[in-house]
Amino acid sequence: MNAGYDRETGSLSICFRPGESWEAAVLMQLVWEDERRKGTIVPDYGEDFFGKLTRSREEIPIAIDFEYLEFAIAFLKEACTELTESNAGMIALEKFVIELSALCSAGKTIQ
Repeated sequence: MNAGYDRETGSLSICFRPGESWEAAVLMQLVWEDERRKGTIVPDYGEDFFGKLTRSREEIPIAIDFEYLEFAIAFLKEACTELTESNAGMIALEKFVIELSALCSAGKTIQ
């Protein structure tokens, strides 16, 4: 999984490789349902989004707007513990999540 944050637009992009799309899609759906139940603002992915993601044979980039970063961070934190990717990849992802969390909390600070 690759993830990046665009400071100009405030959006996050996540890209799943074909070999991990099924596992990542299932995890994303579980986190999406849990966060929605908690009252977190979650994106409206529409009908069969997660099903299409699980069946993909190509890399799938997903853009997540700033208003949904809390959901995205929750998903990425869960991915760091649950997905079976290389150690080096997970260490980089964990570092990215820490940096993203700092950006997100800074954006919510009222001056």
